[in-house]
Amino acid sequence: MSQYKILDKNSTKNKIILIRVDFNVPIDNKKIQDITRINKMKEIIHNHINNNNKVVLCSHLGRPKKNKKEDLSFLPIKNEIEKALESKIDFEDVEKIEKTKIKKSNKNIFLLENIRFYPGEETNNDEFSKKLASLADIYINEAFSCSHRSHASINGITKYIDSYAGETVIEEINALNKIITQTEKPVACLIGGSKISTKIDLIINLLPKMDYMIIGGAMANNFLKYDNINIGKSYVEQVDISIVKSIHQVANRCGCKIILPTDVIVSQNLDTEGILKKLNELNNDDCIFDIGNETIKII
Repeated sequence: MSQYKILDKNSTKNKIILIRVDFNVPIDNKKIQDITRINKMKEIIHNHINNNNKVVLCSHLGRPKKNKKEDLSFLPIKNEIEKALESKIDFEDVEKIEKTKIKKSNKNIFLLENIRFYPGEETNNDEFSKKLASLADIYINEAFSCSHRSHASINGITKYIDSYAGETVIEEINALNKIITQTEKPVACLIGGSKISTKIDLIINLLPKMDYMIIGGAMANNFLKYDNINIGKSYVEQVDISIVKSIHQVANRCGCKIILPTDVIVSQNLDTEGILKKLNELNNDDCIFDIGNETIKII
């Protein structure tokens, strides 16, 4: 995000604002287990409403492609979100809601259904992006954790509506800049997650600024596989091996040391108790679930 606009919230009034939030909260038995992400947005949302704006909240919840769709709807937890925000919410289907309905409604907050229920979201479809943009006058991205994704509600929508970086995004960017430019050496960066393909640009850009880059999560499996280490049945993203090679090359050129797990917790499935193993002890039916004690000490 080398270029972004910041909204003057005090002069923005009588508008419909679509806010991309990150309400990807942990749920168990249709109950929210941690409300922190929603609480963080409460003041921001109410500030917009106090300026006589209407707010349309857009977020994903989990990964519907891999889980039962009905279990990841926002509808069962709508009441809990209302309680957290201390406001009544109008729950809407993206494909059915229109801007005219939002204007006429006596509600000030609208919550769209899980945005990943719609195929156009993850494919960054132009028509779906236009549909999202048509719901509001202004778009604000408050979902820093999702900002690396080329999805319709993050990327595509910005082509069709006046778009801004939100307060929480600006806070995260400023914090990162401070770490990169003002922190005493040595500096270490820990990057995890399952997909290396979505973070390649971030990694390449960070390498020259870091002394150590710690690779964790399922992403580490790509690096271990590149080093010809047997990772058994562990998840590994199917990407060109040249991606890992290029990261190593940039790291060597910048003098940044890449740190990978040296021992891991493995199991054959989620129901079996994990076992601590060195990398050279992994079997073909092992699945890596976590880093081991030795790796923790190194970090």
